[in-house]
Amino acid sequence: MDNEILILKFGVDGEQFALKVSDIQEVNRVPEILPAKGNNKSITGFINLHGKIVPVVSDKDVYDVKSQGMKKDLFIALKTKNSPVCILVDELAGFQRINNTADNENIQTKNGQKYSETIFSETGRMFSLIDTDYFTLEDR
Repeated sequence: MDNEILILKFGVDGEQFALKVSDIQEVNRVPEILPAKGNNKSITGFINLHGKIVPVVSDKDVYDVKSQGMKKDLFIALKTKNSPVCILVDELAGFQRINNTADNENIQTKNGQKYSETIFSETGRMFSLIDTDYFTLEDR
């Protein structure tokens, strides 16, 4: 039990992903997204999260899937090193406890930075456990 972590599984464009529950600040319906200005292609826009303006990270930057145009009406606010960052998701798939053992063969990187780790559910279905440190915008 000491080696286990609780994760939240979710779907985006037909693919399965997960986050450690300890890395999640909030899950909610998407309010109005304010458009992003400037050249930062990592940010889709901003939302008002309890009086604080928080960036919404671009789907293309978050997920390595080809968008199928599904309506993402939920967001997950992630706890990062500096301030929250939001990602958009299609559906929530539930909670699961998994062993917290690192397997370097299953780690994926983007631009040399750890992005996710491939995990298998109890039913044998594969999904990606996303590393929230990837979303510290100042580092990218």
